[in-house]
Amino acid sequence: MRDTSKVAAVAGASGSVGSAISRGLLEHGWRVALLYRRDHHKADLQERFAAYGDRALWVQVDASRSDRVYQAIETIRSHWDGLHLLVNAIGGWIGGKRLHEHAPEDLDAMLNMDLRPAFHLMQAVIPVMLHQRSGKIIHFASLAPLHDGAMSAVYAASKAGVIAMTRAAAKEYRRDGIQVYAFAPGIIDTEKNRQSMPDEDRSHWVPVQELVETVLFLAEGGDALSGTVFEFRGRE
Repeated sequence: MRDTSKVAAVAGASGSVGSAISRGLLEHGWRVALLYRRDHHKADLQERFAAYGDRALWVQVDASRSDRVYQAIETIRSHWDGLHLLVNAIGGWIGGKRLHEHAPEDLDAMLNMDLRPAFHLMQAVIPVMLHQRSGKIIHFASLAPLHDGAMSAVYAASKAGVIAMTRAAAKEYRRDGIQVYAFAPGIIDTEKNRQSMPDEDRSHWVPVQELVETVLFLAEGGDALSGTVFEFRGRE
């Protein structure tokens, strides 16, 4: 019988990747808090995840704001008395320009979409996990800062920050039973990406299910891999 005592929070649950990860965890017996940002996301999530009953919890949060993140994590902790896994699938992309063509606002937007949510979520979640003496955190980064970030300078810079924080936190909390990982995928094969890039060769895109399966593996094991940045390149 699957263990239904474990609690996960998936930030960015309204997106294609976050939704798939949430479903995968629920199918494997986890209780899952689905974190979403916009009002209209709630009704859609409730409809898609109604079959899981009280093992699914909907929590609205603007993860670019520290106070809102603390409130959201406290809601989850008090509702289920714990939090064992955080998957941060929040993110966005601004690119297609050379560095000097970016406005300062582009950098601010990327930090608010990618780096600040990762920082705020860890600051709110780690005290809960320290109290438990256990926990796992998975952030979504990107291949861009690890390889060719051309035409994506501000995006690559923001995701590089996520990777740096992942590696630092993994070392800082290793002895506390907390593991931290980062996923660095190339283009993910989602419906949104297919619509926005209809003429691209999708043979090298990363299947969403590959990401889900890796989350499930780390959720139940992989402790010795803390600090690892998993690169997903699709079929090269």
